[in-house]
Amino acid sequence: MSAPSLEAIWRTIEARRRSDFLVQPDARYRFADLARALGQWRAAFDAHGLKEGDRIVVRTADEQAALGARPQDMVPFESYAETARRLTRPSSLARALASGATAVERIDRLVAALLEAHGMSTARLAAISARIDSRLDQNRKAAGQS
Repeated sequence: MSAPSLEAIWRTIEARRRSDFLVQPDARYRFADLARALGQWRAAFDAHGLKEGDRIVVRTADEQAALGARPQDMVPFESYAETARRLTRPSSLARALASGATAVERIDRLVAALLEAHGMSTARLAAISARIDSRLDQNRKAAGQS
């Protein structure tokens, strides 16, 4: 049996708007809530220039949501963490900032918007974003763009 198409999934969501989608001990979500959340994600993707076929993975400390990936294809966070510990070169973002870049691609902003849209904490990400903002401000001042 093949996986249902996105169109088939959306038809199911629309047909069951008043039905329960997820019931937890302290919360109940209807398919209408799912449709609203998907609409918010779509708007955030559009706002950040994502196009059809682009794939993203959003991970937080206590849960993950993946678009365009099957659960068996997901890489455990520990694998990413171990790889990060072995890196010997700074990231392309760090290199760009160190080289005086005054504008960089900001995936942190996209992830923050998605997390906020779902009422999830962005405190840890905000600290990282603040460091990037600070360095960009320094670089802009040095370049006479303040």
